[in-house]
This record gives sequence, structure tokens and C-alpha cells, in this order.
Amino acid sequence: MSVRTFTAFVLFALCSSAMANPKPNLGVQKFFGDWAVACDNRLECEAVSMQPEDLAFEGISLSLVRTSLQDEIGITLGGFDTKSDRYQILIDGRKAVTGQINTAAPVSIIINDKDAPRLARTLAKGSMLELRDGKGEVLGKISLKGSSAAFGYIDKVQNRATTKTALVNPGAKRLRVKSWPTPVIAAKRIVPTDTTPDATTLVGLIESSSCKDERTNVTEDTAYSLGNIDGKARALVMISCGTGAYNFASAAYIGTEDTKGKWQFAPAQFDYGDAVRTMDGSVQLLINADWNQATQTMSSYAKGRGLGDCGNAESYVWDGAQFRLISALAMQQCRGALDWLTIWQADVKLVD
Repeated sequence: MSVRTFTAFVLFALCSSAMANPKPNLGVQKFFGDWAVACDNRLECEAVSMQPEDLAFEGISLSLVRTSLQDEIGITLGGFDTKSDRYQILIDGRKAVTGQINTAAPVSIIINDKDAPRLARTLAKGSMLELRDGKGEVLGKISLKGSSAAFGYIDKVQNRATTKTALVNPGAKRLRVKSWPTPVIAAKRIVPTDTTPDATTLVGLIESSSCKDERTNVTEDTAYSLGNIDGKARALVMISCGTGAYNFASAAYIGTEDTKGKWQFAPAQFDYGDAVRTMDGSVQLLINADWNQATQTMSSYAKGRGLGDCGNAESYVWDGAQFRLISALAMQQCRGALDWLTIWQADVKLVD
């Protein structure tokens, strides 16, 4: 076997192993002026506008998404309201593009055709975007300070710098596509049963947990069937574990019923995200959690403030043994961004 063939074989084996059991390797958020940008594990990148700190809140926001392998660009503007069905985008007072407004709620502008690359390059060279409706009424403004650096970061990550596809400083360099495949997580399909812990059992779990002293006001505790394993019933139990501004914490436990009908509980295991835990550190907490039985997914999102322009959100799939991360979004700065940045994405394959 030649050195080249052996190297290719090793790389294939490593990639195959990563695809079979992917470990979350989240993208990094970058901030340039009034723009934020991040590329996820697939090298799909997104840049979003933020509100200038020294200006009154305009409410409108722009996001630019660029895939790596397919070379697609999508630009979306939102956060405005109008009865007009047409729009005008002006960059530094000059008309850049016009088109149709998507009037279905929420009202938005979506540009993903040949105008998208041209508009992106114009944004990178400008200082201020002004959005008007078909009658010329101003709907809002967006600072373009930092847009060039944000788009340039995308060019660099996707290996587009100085190629003809670059959004900033295009050139004649040959494009060598850089991309990573979407990881696939195999999850054992749940066949739910009617067997879940009763109210008395749940009270016993709560009283013995570190959440006992964190429960205030109205609490809601739930139990869901996770089917059977080795002939024993299993259940997911979510118990309330404290509240804060805009956020409600829950602790997840996995219960297994023995042959005598007694339940044993252990903290649910996650392959990502242990920054928020109970006071004794024994259980990972989920914020504003929601369980979807049909898709076997758990969602968690924490808002940095009531406006919802910052925070983080994760989705997990139950694979039969633990919760595996399938989606992660984040926005570290609270500056009016209407879109959080995708920093991890995986697909799910349910198996029987």
C-alpha cells in the first residue's frame, strides 16, 4: 500500500468514525463592529446585523447565510411592518435592489437569487442600509459597520478569499471547495407504553433531589414513556428546578422500573452543555425545556433578556442511552439581533 493510499484510508476511517458517533464541535461566534458571524460544523456560515450601541433601536435586522458546498447565498430582512407589497433597499442613499415583500406573517424580505451576491458585495462596501416600502416610506435602517469584516471571515472559513466567489475583494485564485458533511446520529426509536411513574413516586424523587429547595410558585412536573429496555419500563421525568427572569429551569431524570414495580432514577446524560447545573452540580439543567415525543427531541433555550435578542438554544435527540446534541444556536451580545447564529447541526436517523 502506497503512502498516499494509506493516508487516504486513515482519513476515510477517521471520517467514518466521526460520522457514526459525532462529538459536538461547535462553531465560534465572531463580532465585528455592528455585525456578528459564525460558521457551524458543516461550514455553513451566517452573518447578522446588530443594533449600534449609540443609536435608538430600529427593530429591523438582516441576516446573510452562505452554504459552502452548494455556493448558495440567502439574505433575509425582518423586524418591520408595512402594508406595502414592494420594497427598496438603499445603500448610502443609492438604490441597490427592489422587489416583492413577503406579506405572510412574519412580514419579511427574502433574497436568494442572482441579486443576493451582488447585494452582499454592496453591503460590504457601504456604511448604512435604509429600507423603504414601495411608496418610499422608511421602514428602518441598519448599520453596515463591520459587515465587510464579517463577510471576509466567511470567505476565509469557506476557502473563498480572493476567488471570484468571494464577497470581499474577489480575485482570480482558483476555488477549492471546503466543506464538511452533516453528521448523522442514529437513535433507537421509542415505542412508548402506558407505564410511567405515579404521582407518589414523583414526589419521592423531588424530595430526594437537589431541586427540592429551588421550586417556587407554580411548578409543573411531567413524565413520559421511553418504552422498554430488557423488559423493563423506562421513563423521562422532568421536574421544576428554579426560575429566573424569562427562564424556567428543569432537571431531567431517567427512570427504570424493576420487576417489583419500583422505580430507580438517575440524572439524564447529555453529550453537550453542562454550564448550568443544580446547586450541588449533580444534574444538568435545561432552560424553558420542551419534550417532543414524536421526534424524541428535547429543546432548551435561555434568553439573555426579555427582548429575546441574545441567549442560546439547543435541541437533543434521545438515542436510547443519552441525549445527543442535534442543533445549537447562540447570540452572545444583546444588541437587537433577531436571528441567533447556528453553531452546530446534525441529522437524525431513527432505527428500530
